[in-house]
Amino acid sequence: MGRAPLVCLALVVGGLVVGAAFASGPIKRLTPRDEALAYRMSFHLRDMPVGWRTEKDDSSSAKCATTEPPGYVVTGKADSAFSSGDVDRAATLAVVLRTPAGSKRVYRLLYKGLPGCLLEAMKHGGEDASVGAMSFPRLGHQSVAWRAQATVTVGSVSVRFYFDTVIVRKARAVAVYLFGGLLPANTVQEIRLVRKAVARG
Repeated sequence: MGRAPLVCLALVVGGLVVGAAFASGPIKRLTPRDEALAYRMSFHLRDMPVGWRTEKDDSSSAKCATTEPPGYVVTGKADSAFSSGDVDRAATLAVVLRTPAGSKRVYRLLYKGLPGCLLEAMKHGGEDASVGAMSFPRLGHQSVAWRAQATVTVGSVSVRFYFDTVIVRKARAVAVYLFGGLLPANTVQEIRLVRKAVARG
């Protein structure tokens, strides 16, 4: 079976999810200290299982129906993206806000807007799309996780595709962690990777 449609779906949905929080451009006042903090909360290649490779992150050009209120100040930002084989992907966007109130505001925006954004992206990429809360340990000061699924048909073969999205707020930092591929998902590995990244923050 050809994998090109699956790879395309991974790129499109991955970019939408990771870029959704910051689509309209916050005020940037980047500092070395907070840039380092955002980097620590991102996935690194050394975190990933053997065989994974670094990919270009396309989140800066992503568009999403989610809109953000202006006025909050980002003092640190980091992103990363990785892949394994043809379809398995993992990505991060981590930001540090100037104040805890700013991070709570961004987390609240994501909590309210991201499930709808995910569902629309999956509908465009496949059939029988759905989004629902998934069981995931609580991390940081606030966290939430969703699983989006859709069926992709190539010729006479249909496969079930998933994207797991985890949002974690820890003090002034907010990170979006994304995993995608063919079901079944490796939730144990996802928990291990997110825990490791959040613990560095």
